[in-house]
Amino acid sequence: MVRWNSGLRVACLMLMVASASTAGRERQEPAAAGSLRYRILAAEDARGSSPEELAPVFEGLASPDVATVRMAARAAGRLERPLFTKALRRALGDSDEGVRAEAANALAQVAGNSYDEVVAALRERLTVETDARVRGVIAMSLGRLSFKTGDERRAVEAPLVEILGDSRSSVDARLGAATGLDSLIRGARGTDFKTSSAAGTALQREALAVNRPGDSGLDARVRRMALAALNAAGLVDATHERAMFDRDPQVRRLAVAGMATEAGAGFRDLVLPKGLTDRDAMVRYEALRVYGRSSAQSNCSPELAAIKDSNPHVALLAIDQLATACPDDSRAAAALEAIVFGPRPPVPRVKGKPAVPVQAPPPGPGGRKLVLEQEPSDWRPAAHALVSLVRRQPAAGWAVALGALASHPVWQVRAYAARAAEQMRPGDAADTAAAEQAALLSRFAADANANVREAAIAALGRRQGHRADAIYLAALDKPDDQVVMEACAALRGTADRDRAAAALVRALAAISAGQRDTSRDPRLAILERLKEVAGAPHADALRSYLSDWDPRVAKAAAEVLSAITGQPHTAAPVRMRPVPLPGEAVLRGLKPFLRVTMASGRSVVVRLFVDDTPLTAWRIVRLVEARYYDGLTFHRIVPNMVVQGGSPGANEFVGDGPFMRDDTGLASNSRGTVGISTRGRDTGDAQIYINTVDNPRFDHTYAVFGEVIQGMDVVDLLVEGDVIRRIEAVAKAG
Repeated sequence: MVRWNSGLRVACLMLMVASASTAGRERQEPAAAGSLRYRILAAEDARGSSPEELAPVFEGLASPDVATVRMAARAAGRLERPLFTKALRRALGDSDEGVRAEAANALAQVAGNSYDEVVAALRERLTVETDARVRGVIAMSLGRLSFKTGDERRAVEAPLVEILGDSRSSVDARLGAATGLDSLIRGARGTDFKTSSAAGTALQREALAVNRPGDSGLDARVRRMALAALNAAGLVDATHERAMFDRDPQVRRLAVAGMATEAGAGFRDLVLPKGLTDRDAMVRYEALRVYGRSSAQSNCSPELAAIKDSNPHVALLAIDQLATACPDDSRAAAALEAIVFGPRPPVPRVKGKPAVPVQAPPPGPGGRKLVLEQEPSDWRPAAHALVSLVRRQPAAGWAVALGALASHPVWQVRAYAARAAEQMRPGDAADTAAAEQAALLSRFAADANANVREAAIAALGRRQGHRADAIYLAALDKPDDQVVMEACAALRGTADRDRAAAALVRALAAISAGQRDTSRDPRLAILERLKEVAGAPHADALRSYLSDWDPRVAKAAAEVLSAITGQPHTAAPVRMRPVPLPGEAVLRGLKPFLRVTMASGRSVVVRLFVDDTPLTAWRIVRLVEARYYDGLTFHRIVPNMVVQGGSPGANEFVGDGPFMRDDTGLASNSRGTVGISTRGRDTGDAQIYINTVDNPRFDHTYAVFGEVIQGMDVVDLLVEGDVIRRIEAVAKAG
């Protein structure tokens, strides 16, 4: 690559910035615009930092083609380089409202050390901006900046409140202002900033604004954001009670969520009964969750009623909460026993004689067979109830019953059995019960499924501590990512430093041999433990990691080597060759829809954002066409948040590599949108999530690349372990 001298570099950059102003231009797409957009994509994907690497983005910001400038502004934001600040400020004055919106959003992403300049630019533009959507984006962007002082927050709060208080403000502007205030308030936690009374009043008014002329779906989103901001500020009052009459279920859910705060205690008796009987499951779930945290110790009647709820998420939550709810109420244990063991047999009656009770099997594991041993059609209620019942009856002698599940054909059942085994409460480390628990967990720690081993090793770490070090060390020889991480955590503080160091070095080599970006987390966990247990004799085995392809791993290796040798070491990572980008024709030809067919036969249709997130869409479509997702599951279900799936290991840590770039942008994580799961910036591994409620706090962190347009009712009823029969890329939604 040609090296620029500093003078030429500065001159070229100044020329690019100066030419980025597009106000009043005649827009005609040049013949080379397509190629320039492709070079912008390549620069964005490379995540470069030098002027040479960023040159296509600057060139795009100066393009006479509107679509190219929008794309360049979006790329500048994703690259998060303050170097783009001046060019984006000029784009903020563009004649095209789409360019201005992208520029405002990008300025918040690149702010960094240019914070003061960015705030000034956004506030100045807000005073003259007439487009409602752009005003909304500016308001959102202002609210999510990283403020240093309370005065800075108060200075930004004022214009956002002004937008909410202006009767002429459109729904787009109000949504942006409410979202900005929510971000501002949440970002101020732990500081001396207090929401002003004017802001509180404006938010309360918006939370109840249900009768505006032409009320739309966006109006409902404004009400949701207003309630979310009020909850974040701890401003809970009669507004929440009135919001329970809103026709939008997410508004009602947020009204119930406010009852979880200390400020909501005085309104729980008014709001929670409405929530527990709401017609929509998401509201009932939220009400039960809040009730469980605030009131279930004294009365578990809502949980006992909810275990029969028609919605599986509500019923499973009730079962989980019965683990600790109303500890002195025998009805809770009886209800769990009925799920775990099945209903008791009826008492026989003989005509003309009083009923003679038969000798019923004793409660508990001693004389009754687990429902899970009988292969029920749905294992989830019994598995959840088993864990809850063992928590309530930890000394009931569960070893035999739980041991019977160690060979269950469904691995999730074995994982729940391992979690239940952890709840057994032996008297001390030397008694029979303790030995039974250790033996049972050791058996699960040798399971064929890595997720079961992970659950067992985590439990052993908490219950047996370093008495089980041999098991943790053995687990390192089967280098499954999540198991290795749990084993490393369990080995913290081990006295068997030499054996631990040797096993950790072997595991690091075995995992690194795969050269997977997605192995970052377990490798960092190993290096963290090696920093504690390794010595100078291990230095030679670790030096090669100074030039690892992952800069985070190389840095951690340098820290370990510096610690164990007493000499400073410096990381010099050497990146692997990146995956080649698809050609322009391939990107233009992407099919814009995905049809997800579940094992149940029901399907979900997703529209891809192929224009805004072409590389993410291409990566997913490529995997779909390779049948990568067929037969995988939705392994993570978080009701009232997301469902997540697409992992070959059915867990958070096993996915497709190399890492995907975060195609963040203006798309919000609203209900029904589809995004890429990550564990830090640019660490996507093709696991997908679907938002089941609005999750604006995910915006600009997780990339949204599509939205569900058919089958959201199917998504709402997905449960842990549901199998994806097939995903297809299709040209039409029908």
